[in-house]
Amino acid sequence: MPKTTRETAVIFCRVSTAAQADKWSLPVQLEHNKEYARKKGFKVIHEPWSITESGYKERNRRAFKVMVEYVKQNHIQHLIVLNVERLSRDLHGMLALDGLSRDFLTIHFTESGETIDKNSNGDKRTLWVIKVAFARAFIDELKEKARRSFEGRLNVGLYPANPPLGFSCKKNMLSPNEAEMPMVSKMFKYYSSGLYSEFALAEKMYEEGLRTRKGRKVSVATISEALNNRLYIGFVKWPFTESKYVAAPHYKGEWIKGQHDGIVDRATWDRVQEVLKERSHPWSRRNSFQAYRGQLRCGACGRLMTPYTAKGHVYYYSGNPRGERCSHSRGYTELAIEESIKGTLARFSFPKELYDWLRETLMVTSKDNQSAIRAERKRLQTDLNRCRADLEAIFNLTLEKIFGLEVARAKVEEIRARQGQLESAMQSLENAADSSINDGLMLLELVQDLPRAFEAASPQQHSKMVRILFKKITVLDGKFDFVPHDVFVPLYNAGFYKQGEWRA
Repeated sequence: MPKTTRETAVIFCRVSTAAQADKWSLPVQLEHNKEYARKKGFKVIHEPWSITESGYKERNRRAFKVMVEYVKQNHIQHLIVLNVERLSRDLHGMLALDGLSRDFLTIHFTESGETIDKNSNGDKRTLWVIKVAFARAFIDELKEKARRSFEGRLNVGLYPANPPLGFSCKKNMLSPNEAEMPMVSKMFKYYSSGLYSEFALAEKMYEEGLRTRKGRKVSVATISEALNNRLYIGFVKWPFTESKYVAAPHYKGEWIKGQHDGIVDRATWDRVQEVLKERSHPWSRRNSFQAYRGQLRCGACGRLMTPYTAKGHVYYYSGNPRGERCSHSRGYTELAIEESIKGTLARFSFPKELYDWLRETLMVTSKDNQSAIRAERKRLQTDLNRCRADLEAIFNLTLEKIFGLEVARAKVEEIRARQGQLESAMQSLENAADSSINDGLMLLELVQDLPRAFEAASPQQHSKMVRILFKKITVLDGKFDFVPHDVFVPLYNAGFYKQGEWRA
């Protein structure tokens, strides 16, 4: 008896989100469709396509397109899917399959037992189109509801999205993540010093123990985004080009006062923005900015060395008012000067005994201040939480049309005024004694590795560092002589620290 060839089939499954847990989850759909194929005697020749994404956006239907192309190239005879909604929610997808079904493909909807093939009449195909249109209308309605809810929450300062690094989010309310907040705050402090590039900061924070929520290293891109994100000082960003469902007009990129507390104080944030601005377009700035103007002297004639730019490089030479060069001097590139400065910065360090003592003293002082600050912070936080609860209640009552817009707006303004006073008090508390203690701890750590900090800094910051550390720099025949300011002499001569005595 001749062996018959089994007809070929593919299975297509889809859910709207990975977390969808209705009765037609992916495993249930797959088993249901496999059982259908077994009963029909079809040979499933490809692993089932499974989509776990919003299917109404064309760019998200890559798996669907690949499946259609596979069916076309391999002349698959049967496509098995649960229902119309799981297969296609837009006319583009339906039209791609309609042509195939008029040629060789039979589409099986296993939930209803219906099929579409080349013998299907016009009424059946029209019904298919109507079902697709209803599915698309359902998706459009979901989009509008989601947009309305999203706008309403943003408008009152809530955050209806996944929380960024340093925050937790519950019921659209951001709160500091106790594990990540200290590290994020330290990250801003480090960058505000101007002694770390974003790449160096990523390495530094990895050494400090900062990790993503999957336990990985925080990328440079994530750190760069965080440094520019006003969310960390208590604002939320409006992402739409316009406001469709709230009375207040908003524009894309507008920052709205949020209901959450910032985890970075405003002074540190402003300093970070200054550093970011200084570091924009570094190559053009390096070619125009002369970092050591007025700071270098010729060791032979004692004159200030004059900078000039040639072919994209900055050179320094000594000359007199008539433009004549000193016979004992030659030109030095800014890069060569920086290498020499970086080498001498290695002499600045605390001896281990002094470093440990200072760190311990600062830590003890910090602990003494913690109890009083913690109690006051708890009181302020309780009042702030009450304000947020009141705002959310007003929002819900407005949605239910119990409050009119004018009444709701007046109540919101009243609560926000109180909220502003509490946030100001909280900010003053955060800028109290602990801030200076943290700055002191950070300064201790920075001094221990000044060469790396100098390398990461911008030309403007190089200039500031050199002015602060050295009162005189002379150069003669390629040899640099650095004279630190008196206050830094002990740190500069730390290598001579012996038996508890400083020796300059």
